[in-house]
Amino acid sequence: MNGNASNPGDWGYWGDMNGTVGDIEVSDSFELPVGIKPGEYELQAAIIDAGRFGANKPAIKLANESKDSEGWYTIGSVNIK
Repeated sequence: MNGNASNPGDWGYWGDMNGTVGDIEVSDSFELPVGIKPGEYELQAAIIDAGRFGANKPAIKLANESKDSEGWYTIGSVNIK
């Protein structure tokens, strides 16, 4: 994948000519806040529409079962030491 994984406009189409979609791997990085305390944290993701809902508001419902009450999907956990 080329471009920035944080920008949906860079995602492109991942299917083949028959519309079959296989495993998709997306890689991105982020910085942790200064002073974050050690502990176990949930890693959550969402596709947001900052222009319509404002920053950090999920805008697209995915077919995942791990959605919280605000629309964020838990995709794993991170242990900060």
